[in-house]
Amino acid sequence: MSLSGTLRRHPWLLIPAVAALWGVFLVLQRFLFELQGTLHDDVYTYLAVGRGILNGLTPYTDLFESKPLGVFLLAAFSLVLFKGPFLLKLLQAASVLTIPVCAYLLAEPRMRDLEQPHRTLWQFASIIAGSVFTVYAFAISGEGLIEPLGAALCLVATVLFDRAPEHRERWRIGLLSFLFLCAVGLKEPFVLVLFAIALLLMRSRRHFIMFFLLPLGIASVVGLVALLLLGYLGPYFSVYLVHMFGYHLGQLSDANGSFFVRGLLVQRTFLNMFYYSQALAIAVTLIVAGNVCVSVKQSIRSLILFVAALYLLLLAVGTGGDFYAHHFVFAVPGFVVLFVLLINKQRAIGWLTIFCFLVAVFLHQHIDYREKREWWSERRAVLVRAAETIDEVMDRCGWERYLHVVNKGAGAFGYTKHSPYGPIFVQFNRFIEGSKMYEERFREALFETPLLVLCEGQETNLTDSAKTYINDNFTFTPPSCAGEFQQPVPYRLVFRKQTG
Repeated sequence: MSLSGTLRRHPWLLIPAVAALWGVFLVLQRFLFELQGTLHDDVYTYLAVGRGILNGLTPYTDLFESKPLGVFLLAAFSLVLFKGPFLLKLLQAASVLTIPVCAYLLAEPRMRDLEQPHRTLWQFASIIAGSVFTVYAFAISGEGLIEPLGAALCLVATVLFDRAPEHRERWRIGLLSFLFLCAVGLKEPFVLVLFAIALLLMRSRRHFIMFFLLPLGIASVVGLVALLLLGYLGPYFSVYLVHMFGYHLGQLSDANGSFFVRGLLVQRTFLNMFYYSQALAIAVTLIVAGNVCVSVKQSIRSLILFVAALYLLLLAVGTGGDFYAHHFVFAVPGFVVLFVLLINKQRAIGWLTIFCFLVAVFLHQHIDYREKREWWSERRAVLVRAAETIDEVMDRCGWERYLHVVNKGAGAFGYTKHSPYGPIFVQFNRFIEGSKMYEERFREALFETPLLVLCEGQETNLTDSAKTYINDNFTFTPPSCAGEFQQPVPYRLVFRKQTG
């Protein structure tokens, strides 16, 4: 029976049909915004390290940021191809469309044998759920942040894994290896997400080994070889991982528990969704409850695998210990999988879940995209003007690097062609306190730099002795080589005093 015939015979399906159309509209609205809209403050650091790579600097040792190398290489490619962050925006926008499409592709095989009107209902429900999860993911992240792109890559890999045959397919293994490499290269916790999804969807031990463990092994080898060839293998292990597994993971243990305990903090994820949409939080709770019921009916093994997968998803969210909003995107691919696994399994819970998604899509959290675009246009103009002024002065004077003494969130360094001194170029106290080496390198840079970049009205993490040194040795009066320029308010260029 055609869709129009089904709707005429079951007119109540018009409600989910309208909801599905509204969900598609919300997704397309977000897609256009990601192409044209704002950039999150973290994206400036991606661009700064990416520019540093193009300037011959080494990530982590010369410029440190607590992200995997894939983020910086992507930023560097964007700078080469588009002279700015457009590649990041393009991939972000593509992710907006990828997540709901993958949700439907995962649901489609599980709806083929359903009778009408249940098949049409679940078709609409999969569109609605995919749209709601997408809009949620980009509401708490997006704007250039890398988590939604990683989630989209995980879901593409999930579709390939779910539809894999029992026999070996080299192209599928190769493509899965590439997707694993890209996802984990953007954020390491995605390996936990992929592991969780593989546990939920594996059909046999051979299926798990052939299409998860083997691609993961290939991706790991290729990633290590790439790091070695680029010359980044040493810094990745000796600086980045030491910082992440040492200072970064341990700094919030008192507040949020140890690393492994964070996977048990279910309430964190629930509350994040609840603050965004109460209906979405209830829908996800019903999805989890429904899968528990299904697993209990199947076998103890199924229940153990489900619990392990859910733990891994929540551990991915809590890995960093910060529980920033964008970290909750790690759980989205897993919740999409749990939703499709519930299709026609627990009818009462399934219908309640669909109702909650209907409420969630109609009562979604409104975002004024026009206002955000206007705000971003003004902010970008300020940052670009500051960056151009810094570059012009440094080119005239023949200087190579400057010292950026501005706290996180004010990122003119994301647009300068010259790289700041490092390794800590964002004066974020959690980083600069992470190692004595960071403090020593900052002092060395302070004694060496010809140019400081400050921001009016912003407190810094400078010590009293550093402030005294700056007051004694720097001035707002530019040297003759700087030529004429206007201070790019609210940024201020401060110059080392000329001796003799």
